[in-house]
Formats: sequence, C-alpha cells, structure tokens
Amino acid sequence: MIYQNFEQLLEHNRTDHPLRAAVVMAHELETLQAVVKAMDEGIALPVLIGDQEIILKNIRALGRDAADFTICHCADQAQCLEAVTGMLTRGEVDVVMKDQVKTGDLMRIFVKKENGFLRGPVLSHLALNQLPMYHKLLCVSDTTLNPYPDLAGKKAIIQNAADAMAKMGFEPPKVAVMAAIEYVNPKMKETVEAAALKEANQAGELTGCIVEGPISLDLALDGHAAEIKGYESPVAGDADLMLVPDLVSGNLLGKSLNYMPNSRFAGFITGACVPVVLTSRASSPENKYLSLAVACAAAGIS
Repeated sequence: MIYQNFEQLLEHNRTDHPLRAAVVMAHELETLQAVVKAMDEGIALPVLIGDQEIILKNIRALGRDAADFTICHCADQAQCLEAVTGMLTRGEVDVVMKDQVKTGDLMRIFVKKENGFLRGPVLSHLALNQLPMYHKLLCVSDTTLNPYPDLAGKKAIIQNAADAMAKMGFEPPKVAVMAAIEYVNPKMKETVEAAALKEANQAGELTGCIVEGPISLDLALDGHAAEIKGYESPVAGDADLMLVPDLVSGNLLGKSLNYMPNSRFAGFITGACVPVVLTSRASSPENKYLSLAVACAAAGIS
C-alpha cells in the first residue's frame, strides 16, 4: 500500500479491536487530549499510569467521565515504571506511550536483558512525515536513539523499520541510505557502509525492502534530479525510508521536515516487544495522537 497521508494509513489499519495503550506518568493535559481522540476513534484503549488525583483532574478538565478510563495509581516515577514493566511481562498492553516519565528511565526497562522485551539487536526510532512537496508518506530512521551506529547497527535499524512498515501495510519500502554523494568514496565511511548495506540487501541479509546507497537527498526525493544526473535506481525520486548515517544528521533532517509549512509527523520506537511512543512534551496534541495511532497500527494486532 502507498499512503499519501496519515488518514489513508489509519483507515487501512482500522479494526474493531482497539489496542491497549499504557500511558506512563499520564499527567499532561495535552497528552490526555491525544489519548482521548485515539480512544474515541476506536484506535486505543488507554491505561493511564500515574497519580490518580492529577489524572482525574485532567479527565474532568476535558469534560469526560472517569468511569470510561482505566487508571493505575502510582505515587511516583519508580512505581509507574514498575507497573508498566509488570503489564508488559504479563502481556497486558500492546503499545507504551511516554508522558512525564524520563525518557532514559523508560527506555532502560526495554533494554534490560532480564526483562526480555527486546526483539532485535537494537532499538530505533521511526519517524513518519507527511510533506506538501512529496507524493507519499516519507519515513526517516534513526533520529532519536543511536548516535553513531556501525554497519551492524544500520542493518538492524533498516530491518526494524521495514518490519514495522510491513505491519502498517506499506509495500516493501524503498530504502535510501543517505550520504552527501551518490558514489563510494573510501574517505567517507557512510558511503562505504551504504554500499555494503545495498549488497547485504541483495544477498538476502536484509529482507522486506529494497536498499539503495549511497544516495544523496536530492536523488532520493527528486526523480528529475536523478534523471539529469543519470542516476538509475527504483529508489530515486521514490524513497519510502531514508536511513541517516548518524543521530546529528537525522535530528537535523527530522526537525527540518517537521518545521516545514503544512507538514505533519509522527514517530515511535521499534525493535521492542511493543511499539513505544516517545513524543516531546512540547509536541502538539495532534502529533501525540498521530504517533499513538501509527504505533497502534504497527503493533500489528487485529
């Protein structure tokens, strides 16, 4: 499936079975607004973990009935993390969403080996962008977690993204392994590794995707530019996923896309037993809603 916008993605993944979403330290009113919208649309069944008094105050502020919500009262962050760890261990939730809990502390429960929550070599963030200048949703990874992934790390990031995109109903994604140039330069490690990733894909080591690299930003997104430069690839001008070489470039690219006029974005963590929504406290209710909604789609449960 090729999605031009988030509405198409969510409609394609709509089911009669809303997913159980644990919201950790659910104390922000804006987060609750997003969660309520997902609940009203039949996407999520929220489990609100945190201080019951604060949660009830926000529920009342939205004019909602507290009886419609499942609340797990916890007095502090440590209790919240213990509660969500237990829920994950017992298979009681399908998606986890961060609210006021500290990001590093939440992610530690997923990487702790004895918990058994990892499903791949690494965790990675998948960002989905709806852009006015591009003909379909464009994904970027990793913009959040892995500062300087090596070749093995990049393989895992691509596979995490391809698996999540498959669960959301994407066609096998066309992956652009980003670099400043579109040919191998031994002095530029990212170009050497991009070529190695393409070879790994051709050898069947990376599945469910088509990998091209090294490739520059203009060639990945603009078929006319590729034609002018004589660059032939099924990925040219039609990339579904851009793999960035490091966290700095990914963060800069991601925020540049996010601040583009009329753009919309969502994102979640892949590679764990469930998708994990990590939005900024400064994110809008719509961004939080879209991130929760696409994470539910990626949970792949019908």
